[in-house]
Amino acid sequence: MFGWFRKKTSPPTPRRETDSAREAEKISPITARPETEPPGEAETISRINGLCRTARISAEAVARYRASGLPPNQFDRHEHDRYKKLRAEAAGLADTLTDHFCRSVAAEMLTGLCMTAGDVKAGRALFELIEIDPLKAKALKEFPALGQGEN
Repeated sequence: MFGWFRKKTSPPTPRRETDSAREAEKISPITARPETEPPGEAETISRINGLCRTARISAEAVARYRASGLPPNQFDRHEHDRYKKLRAEAAGLADTLTDHFCRSVAAEMLTGLCMTAGDVKAGRALFELIEIDPLKAKALKEFPALGQGEN
């Protein structure tokens, strides 16, 4: 059916490799641009999204710790450090974005991350950086505390 067990009658004819064929091998199949170029805005947003999704796991633990009022144990300190490290990395990547839409998307993701961790002050500061109205509305719908006054 697939020819796996078929006896090969003759070897395939060798193809002459041209410069364009060599260049085609260096092109990323996802972005259709050379692999040697630095990542673009879409790749950066994707990286920020991954960092924020990972950090939200720790942010939930940080929020539980903050709500309990108990002194932190070793696990809580580890989760808090991990949350801060991932948030800082995502914010650093967001600073490299030049497109205002991409910056707003990154600010919305970081706002959600901060609000998940219970860091309302940082969440509100990042919320103010969102320039796109539908993204602001999405953040307000998910976290109504963003629209309220200072607590």
